[in-house]
Amino acid sequence: MNKIISLIMCSIVLLFGCTTIKTDEQSVIDYYDEGNYNDCIKATDLIIKREPQNALAYLLRGESYCMIGEFDKSISDISLAIALKPEEYYAYASRGETYRLKGDYVLALKDLNKALELDPESAYAYANRGDVLRSLTRYDEALQDLNKAIALSPDYAWAYMSRGCVYAKMGNNEQSMQDLNKSIDLNPGNYYAYGNRGLTLRTMGRYDDAIQDLNKAIELNSNDFWLYAIRGSVYYLKKNYNKTLQDHTTVIKLNPDYTWSYVKRAEIYIIKKEYKKAIKDLDKALELEPNNTEAQSKRKQAYELLEN
Repeated sequence: MNKIISLIMCSIVLLFGCTTIKTDEQSVIDYYDEGNYNDCIKATDLIIKREPQNALAYLLRGESYCMIGEFDKSISDISLAIALKPEEYYAYASRGETYRLKGDYVLALKDLNKALELDPESAYAYANRGDVLRSLTRYDEALQDLNKAIALSPDYAWAYMSRGCVYAKMGNNEQSMQDLNKSIDLNPGNYYAYGNRGLTLRTMGRYDDAIQDLNKAIELNSNDFWLYAIRGSVYYLKKNYNKTLQDHTTVIKLNPDYTWSYVKRAEIYIIKKEYKKAIKDLDKALELEPNNTEAQSKRKQAYELLEN
């Protein structure tokens, strides 16, 4: 990714020089690497205003939008880049990754297939297609793509992490651990690898080790609600209900529409005999997902306990 951004920014700097937003190569790479995606977007806004046919600027702005979760804007910009340079494999791979994150797996596969048609040796495209196939539970095909990505790029930390997740889904926890360990060795700053290793450790019943990994993941990224949800589930298995409650409360603050945490927090309230609080959470869960059978069952239970 850094190499690609470097090439993009070399072109930008040569074309436009300095602006009020720094557009020299290292500054913009620093914006991206440090998570200052809005500054990347501001820089490319200026570039596109000056040269509306600059495909690389659209691509970089699209990738920045993707990183802040603005998937529709990302797709729009990368589509413009593709229209300007339809033979650029990386743009298809990047848009395919955005479609994957958006949950549109059909379009993601279409773009990643096109990327591999244009460049059959793209480890990035193979890894991303493997991620899509994993999401579709096509695990054998996902393994094939991730094996190919690793063969092409033996130090590809993300590919090891994704393959580790596939092995976990297939019930091969030992192989999952090997790949997740390798991913973390290659990129110790990837919070998502720690989170997934924590998930595998939970499955293996190694709850203290799982919590240690999830703590590390949260240290690296305290804003991803998924990490607190998984850690809360581990605390629940350890019967540490107060910490379970704390983690699911944090999840709800970070993502107020996450039904699962309302249900799980209500379960703790029922254990603690705080039935009115449980009913309030379950009402919210059913507002979000009216057909959630677990929430329906637990709300019925909470009302019955409240009446007794």
